[in-house]
Amino acid sequence: LIGNRRYRVWIDLHRQAFAKAVFEEDRRRIAHSIVNTVKGSAPSGRFLSQDRTTGKWFDIGYQQAFTATMKDLAKERPANNMNFRSSPKLSVQRTYVSKAA
Repeated sequence: LIGNRRYRVWIDLHRQAFAKAVFEEDRRRIAHSIVNTVKGSAPSGRFLSQDRTTGKWFDIGYQQAFTATMKDLAKERPANNMNFRSSPKLSVQRTYVSKAA
């Protein structure tokens, strides 16, 4: 699997543990684990946003990737939906991609 699909699998695999976690520290640890897995995967992955005015993609950095992962873990995923879209209020669209080898 590549890109967002691989990320979605990781989110789905950890969603139940995240929901059952009693302490915020445990939830944060799960999210950090996913972000570190994405960034450490082969080929390595990045969390990107596209500027809607210029169309250019840029890395959102670790903290925003962590925040987005926490939100994704907390959401209930609609059945048979692999698409991830950011809030329409935001001027960027978040996505995770793998670097080409």
